[in-house]
Amino acid sequence: MKDPEMLQERITMIEERLMQAISVCRGVDSNEKDYEKSYPFAAGYSQSAMVEAVDELRGMRKYLLEE
Repeated sequence: MKDPEMLQERITMIEERLMQAISVCRGVDSNEKDYEKSYPFAAGYSQSAMVEAVDELRGMRKYLLEE
């Protein structure tokens, strides 16, 4: 039997990671000297979050398809 609480927790983690990436993208300021507010940082951060989300979703799908 699959553990719905574990799946809920993993979904929440994916959601939080993606929301943080959205926050980083929204915080970009090309006039700011802080590298964490630069476009390249935001792009890299968001790419990493998306790759992690896809990996996690693939793992969840594999888990759900196992018997």
